[in-house]
Amino acid sequence: YTSDVYKRQTGGGQPVKLTSGGLNPQNLVWSLDGARLAFNSWPCADAAECPAAELYVVTIPGGQLTRLTNNTVYDGDPAWSPDSAWLAYETGPTASTALHLISAAGGSPVPLVTAAANTDPAWSPDGAFIAYVKATGDAFTTFLEIIRPTGSDARRLIDVGQEALFNPTWSADSQSLTIGQQITPCG
Repeated sequence: YTSDVYKRQTGGGQPVKLTSGGLNPQNLVWSLDGARLAFNSWPCADAAECPAAELYVVTIPGGQLTRLTNNTVYDGDPAWSPDSAWLAYETGPTASTALHLISAAGGSPVPLVTAAANTDPAWSPDGAFIAYVKATGDAFTTFLEIIRPTGSDARRLIDVGQEALFNPTWSADSQSLTIGQQITPCG
């Protein structure tokens, strides 16, 4: 199957189609300036025939589509920088995803975190840090870590062992993070 992205005003009116055929958009994220939408998509109808998901940006309004990545691995879960100039995203095979940055205008990806499996990037509202979940080892031990967009000052904030962490979210003042934790039921 394929699907498209539509925009509709909450006050009414007709939906506006922003993409057309051949894409399977997922993980749609608005830029903070409201001018663009980022997402990942498999550029063919059958994901089994097309195992690499790529990153795209579409302008609002206008619907100009730009493909940001083009490789043979998964590129997904984009997160906008507060100035809407950059995207942080996961890239690589599922078990060993790295985090990269890429200009929202296109260009070469910049590696940010390359060891282990790194997921769920989230920029702090002040742009100073990117939070992410790191998983290591066969037991899939997870940690919450932060790093500056320059790749410096990496810090581990939470180590919960074998319980899965997900979806780090920053407070508006960039001073706190919330994180989901999957709890294994007893018994």
